[in-house]
Amino acid sequence: MLDDCAGGGGGGGEGMLGGGVFSGILPEGGGEPPESTTTPFVPPSPFQQGQTVEAVSGYVLAFQHIYVDGTQALEVYLSSDPWENYDGFGQYWQARLESLQLESLSQLNNLAIKVWGRVDGVDFSGYPVIKLERFEEAYPGLRLQTWQGAWRPVTLEGKEVLLFTTEDGSQYVLSGSLQSGKEGAIGVQGDEVIIQGLAEPGKSYGSYPVITELAGGIAQLGETTVFQDQSLSVIDDREAWVDLVSTTEVQGEVRVTQVELVYAAASLQQCGSVERVDDPALAPWLYVQPVWRFTGIFEDGRTFEVQVQALIDEYLSE
Repeated sequence: MLDDCAGGGGGGGEGMLGGGVFSGILPEGGGEPPESTTTPFVPPSPFQQGQTVEAVSGYVLAFQHIYVDGTQALEVYLSSDPWENYDGFGQYWQARLESLQLESLSQLNNLAIKVWGRVDGVDFSGYPVIKLERFEEAYPGLRLQTWQGAWRPVTLEGKEVLLFTTEDGSQYVLSGSLQSGKEGAIGVQGDEVIIQGLAEPGKSYGSYPVITELAGGIAQLGETTVFQDQSLSVIDDREAWVDLVSTTEVQGEVRVTQVELVYAAASLQQCGSVERVDDPALAPWLYVQPVWRFTGIFEDGRTFEVQVQALIDEYLSE
């Protein structure tokens, strides 16, 4: 039994060789293994080389990058406003900012700004680079806020959303529910929850102001929930290098002590909401399928386990 909502797997622990997922299955058969192709990732972007950027609005994403050799670099990006994507018509984009003012920009992490400059090339990930001439806050003085209260589902403008009522009686629509309804809710209806985010001027839905959520959790009795502020996110390549080294060390002679033909199916006990039990997207994972299970021991005494899907290609969808 896969002790998860469905279809995934993770690695870790002694002798664990990473993780992964089983291929999708076709109970009726007739599948063919897909051809292996490599498609380069080209990030979507509204910016073109040489373009002049005039008062373009976006959100600051700031990172402190620590490289394997210990050197560090501050990276600041401008990303699209999620508000434009709530109806499904917007396109997420991201651009890297180059400026002597990166330190000042990083202090506005997660906040909206307007920028002026010129597009000059792309970075190593394919994102356009904007050489910044100047910037300003889109909502001067606005900072992250924290609210405590409870949500309930309501129908506004023909859509089911979550209406959040704070302790002082103020009411807001939670931005995540504009896309996913109750699916992304914290806890269950009636729970006291804490939300951190932004209530930006001019953003409303069904006559209620909207909170753009950045963090949240269930309120603990007698405890104060603390979220990260606008401080930088850290990308530490040294940690990834340690993981890589530890993976390469899982080598050597092994002795398989047992081979079993077992059967696996997904458990729905870990699903985040009852509605997912009837979700047709989960149907393929509800089939019981055969799996080869290999267990054994390394020459240095570590144990290992490997599971291999025991279905021929005809019954695999990918």
